[in-house]
Amino acid sequence: MQIIRWGILGLGKIAHSFAADLIEVEGARLQAVGSRDQEKANAFAKAYSQDDQPMPTAYSSYEELLQDPEIDVVYIATPHALHLSNTLASLDHGKAVLCEKPLGLNQAQIQRMMQRAQQQKCFLMEAMWMQFLPHFRFVQRLIQSGDFGAIRNITADFSFEGNFDPESRLYAKSLGGGALLDVGIYPLYLATALLGPPQKVQAKALLLENGVDGSVSIRTNHAQGATANLSASIIEKGPLTARISCENGLIKIPRPFYKGDRVITILHGKETHHDFGYVLKGYAHEIAHVNAALHAGKLESEALPLQRSLELMELMDQVKEQIGLHYA
Repeated sequence: MQIIRWGILGLGKIAHSFAADLIEVEGARLQAVGSRDQEKANAFAKAYSQDDQPMPTAYSSYEELLQDPEIDVVYIATPHALHLSNTLASLDHGKAVLCEKPLGLNQAQIQRMMQRAQQQKCFLMEAMWMQFLPHFRFVQRLIQSGDFGAIRNITADFSFEGNFDPESRLYAKSLGGGALLDVGIYPLYLATALLGPPQKVQAKALLLENGVDGSVSIRTNHAQGATANLSASIIEKGPLTARISCENGLIKIPRPFYKGDRVITILHGKETHHDFGYVLKGYAHEIAHVNAALHAGKLESEALPLQRSLELMELMDQVKEQIGLHYA
């Protein structure tokens, strides 16, 4: 099998988790890493080097990384506000792209990325790793089987108490900070992946002193009377669970629902516990999926097509408008 050679652009916390999984995935190689700090790039490359492989090349600029002809696909792990420029630059260099969620700050940005990927004939996918974890795919199969009947309501939360710092990636408005884009995207993805785009959206939020949303609550109405009650916060703790109420039963995903390895089902009164160990930190499933897509010559994922990413951002744009959240 041909090795898929990866480059990582942006070396923050999530890049470390991704790299730790990447070097353990069969058929994948960490070829190079790029940072605006040479010492940081050197340390990162050394940390994820393997005894039987050459050390990943460490670049002190993103442009140098993108010019490396040995890289097949680039994982973009920079702050949200940089996703558009980093993705377009990668595509212009003929690289396949896995860009961390959210793919862009708004629909217009995602549409530009989609058009550029089509023009360059390059693979592009949003890095919504939850989609590829065993427990979530199991839930999707349960719903698709029809055994539980139609979904009546979904309740999901991703809330934690962070330390407000207007300069940090999580809170800085200039970097696309706030609860909605960073963690609210997970309950929204859960609801739309299972129910499709909503017919109606109602949202409210608590805006912080710098204008980003500290917490947000969203209610969506879907076809056949289904509803979803979703919440997210970066200033207060929440249950971090998901609950899917159906005609014939109930599906519960314990905390943390977005990366958990357990599902509890209650069908016709019978409760069953399903345990799923996921590989390493969980990114391996996403990486293996991209590798397979590249080997098959695909330009987008069948499990997570770009249209779904666009529809998800359309929903988030509606939420942003309702809560008065605007990015430059």
